[in-house]
Amino acid sequence: MSGRRIIDRRRRARGRLRAAALTGAVGLSGVAVAVTGAGIPPVSAGDAKAEPAPGNAAGSHGVSDGVGHSAQWRKTAKGEWGGNWGAAGAPEWKRPAERHGSADRGRPVRCDAGSLIAAITAANTNGGGVLSLAEKCTYVLTTGDNGNGLPPVVQPIAINGNGARITRAASAEAFRILDVASGGKLTLRDLAVMNGRAPDDQSGGGIRVQEGASLQVSRTTIAGNITNGQNADGAGISNQGVTSVERSTITDNTAAQDGAGLYNLGGLVTIKKSKITRNIAGDTGGGLENDGGVTTISHTLIRDNRAAASGGGLINQGDTVKIFHSTVTGNGAPIGGGVADNSGGTLLATAVTVRGNTAQTAGGGLAVTASSKVTIDDSAITDNVTTAGDGAGVWIEDDFPDNSVSIRRSVVARNQAAGAGAQGGGLYVGTDGTVALTDTRIVKNIAVAPPGGVYNAGVVTTTGKVVITGNRPTNCTGSPQPVPGCFG
Repeated sequence: MSGRRIIDRRRRARGRLRAAALTGAVGLSGVAVAVTGAGIPPVSAGDAKAEPAPGNAAGSHGVSDGVGHSAQWRKTAKGEWGGNWGAAGAPEWKRPAERHGSADRGRPVRCDAGSLIAAITAANTNGGGVLSLAEKCTYVLTTGDNGNGLPPVVQPIAINGNGARITRAASAEAFRILDVASGGKLTLRDLAVMNGRAPDDQSGGGIRVQEGASLQVSRTTIAGNITNGQNADGAGISNQGVTSVERSTITDNTAAQDGAGLYNLGGLVTIKKSKITRNIAGDTGGGLENDGGVTTISHTLIRDNRAAASGGGLINQGDTVKIFHSTVTGNGAPIGGGVADNSGGTLLATAVTVRGNTAQTAGGGLAVTASSKVTIDDSAITDNVTTAGDGAGVWIEDDFPDNSVSIRRSVVARNQAAGAGAQGGGLYVGTDGTVALTDTRIVKNIAVAPPGGVYNAGVVTTTGKVVITGNRPTNCTGSPQPVPGCFG
């Protein structure tokens, strides 16, 4: 285990102890419960806003904030954000209207698991190749070899799924579906990878990408995969190499530890025009986790994921996460219901909607728990909730003097901090925290105790037109340190 990995584990252990001290035992149950704190009215049906589709944002704040700025999300292609993204496998997949030449279709693979194993083995032996699965076939794997249901990929291999599914039999021993070993290059198209189960204490229930390997996924569904035990990360995909996910769905995966949908350990990940939904992590990063690597996300929906410790939608544990033109909604965790940054590195969000996420202890929308550089541009952090803690919109933990958070041309609105003494419904800046607000609106947020808008125990600076108004019970009154230009 690397030094960075050990440090990150220790950081998370401290975070869990702190959360447990404030909220009791931390578990998966109850991370997305209704607000019941005294003095906090529930969100009414009239306050609910239609979920914007991920896309290119425009307008004065780039997103619909519900307080005077119109939505201008723009589709990039007809129907691109409609229907089932990444739908694969019978009956959803449909044969394309135009067929390519035989070279593009690749070598046909009969509809049985033995034929698929033989085809991958032959491609590895012959320097790679393109395989074409039987249309809408379900390939059921019943036995594994060294923890893998299919031979490890060691050459450039492309699999055209044609709407097929590859799944592990329910009664079979524990094994992942696909393993991309060093030197291997795997491409998946129009396929579903389902119900893999990594051996105990191993990562990658659906697909494992090792160092020196690469994976490219297009129009593919990664669903229902599991990891168990310690260091059991990345139930859907575990990456230490280079992984690209496009127009695909990662859903209903369960990890005993981190990054249930996708876990990036020191590698390079790109996700675009995809969905990451309903994944559950026993520790951090319900939807996905970046741990010491670089992850770039664009035009993607991260929805209804859960984590037992922090980062319900996603968490950055090291190095860099960049997220553009995307939506993070309906996720839950004790800390950082939508997004958490514990990296000491960089988090950049541009034209992102963080809406309707729930945290128990702190940071319903976003939690910053390390000395990180966080920049939020042209984004909306709205309708997030803490059920028993501070900073429903954005929460910055105490005692990290080198952190730097910038919020520019954005809106923080209608967030609710519940629980006895909860403060900073919109923004909570802990001791030593530094926040720069530029042309930003912090409006209509609610907390049990004042202030409801901005609680500042660190340093807050303002530039341009910064509006802090309509928060309850106060905008900034009750803050231990001043908030420039804030009245009431």
